[in-house]
Amino acid sequence: THHEVLSFIDHVNRFRDMDSSVWADAGKVQLTAVLNYHRGGLVPSGGAYLANVPGPRWADHRAVYVCPLSEQWKRWIGAHEKWMTQEAFGQFIEDNLTDLANPDPANALDASMPAPARVLEVARDLVIHAKEQFQRTINPSTGEGVFSWKKDNEVQGTTKVPKSFLLGIPVFDAGDAYRIEARLRYDVKDGAARFQVALYQPQTILRDAFDKIRKQVAD
Repeated sequence: THHEVLSFIDHVNRFRDMDSSVWADAGKVQLTAVLNYHRGGLVPSGGAYLANVPGPRWADHRAVYVCPLSEQWKRWIGAHEKWMTQEAFGQFIEDNLTDLANPDPANALDASMPAPARVLEVARDLVIHAKEQFQRTINPSTGEGVFSWKKDNEVQGTTKVPKSFLLGIPVFDAGDAYRIEARLRYDVKDGAARFQVALYQPQTILRDAFDKIRKQVAD
């Protein structure tokens, strides 16, 4: 079992022959090399090749590489589509602020995305007013939410909550960072706000990162 992709590649190159095979399991994000796999249609014999000679082998000499998920990916996937109180959400954002990415001014899709400092400001507001009564309104044209907090039935203040923000995190340890849209879902239940983070197409991102590892090994 290997924990570094270069170690896995070096090991396979050391022991492989023309019939060795590497198998990819996208579900487990793992690669398995079967070094003594069954012989194919051409079997070497004294420097020549004999066609169509059956060559079953035990297929038990193996090397396995399980792609190690990054700590950042595990944290955000762990929070994916799970409801949090406003206090827990605010603390989660503050604890993982370095994972947030700045929007790219040259990218039209980033135009409505807030900077990390703005997301932190919203998170801190939510923590400060966690014990107060909330009500929510949504801007139908932008999807942006406005939370108002009340005391003695009087509005004490408001904060705008963006509909999404950007992450810049690697999927695998020491891997490339991906810009990922984190969509915010929120509502009010029994006078308290609650939040949910939904990563946009996380399985597609995971598959893309795994395909890069597969190509590296194949090359």
